[in-house]
Amino acid sequence: MPEQITPYIPLIYTFLFAAILVAVVPRKDIRRLSIYGIMFGAIGDVLVIISGKVFGLFEYVNFHPFGFMCIPFFAPISWTIYFMLYFYFMPHEKLFRYIYVASAIGYSIMFGNLLVNMNLMVYHHHRFIMPLITFSLWFILITWLYLMLTNMKTR
Repeated sequence: MPEQITPYIPLIYTFLFAAILVAVVPRKDIRRLSIYGIMFGAIGDVLVIISGKVFGLFEYVNFHPFGFMCIPFFAPISWTIYFMLYFYFMPHEKLFRYIYVASAIGYSIMFGNLLVNMNLMVYHHHRFIMPLITFSLWFILITWLYLMLTNMKTR
């Protein structure tokens, strides 16, 4: 991939995610889920990024004009959209929900490693264990909080 394109990958990814959100999720659900996406996606991502930087676990690099200090501009927006889709498609059945959360954690680990391969992020420790712990804690916590806040029933 040409080096000139690399900083634009998060921009492209964010716009593709936004297009999927608008095409698939009804407008009333977008409004309802936006607060959860912002709380758990954008704010959660900024906290994770700052924690990763402070504790020397990982950091974003090569985000050029699309960031401020250690925070890339499009990552919190992408996570907001991601979690809106995540909550919209969350299954009601408990067994399927466990599989869903585990799949989302796996996808996030793979995507994080893709960012490392494209020189957009650097893990300062193990490329699997550190993201596994981070994403597992993040996804389990936000899923539990979302279920508690929305009183989502299980079948």
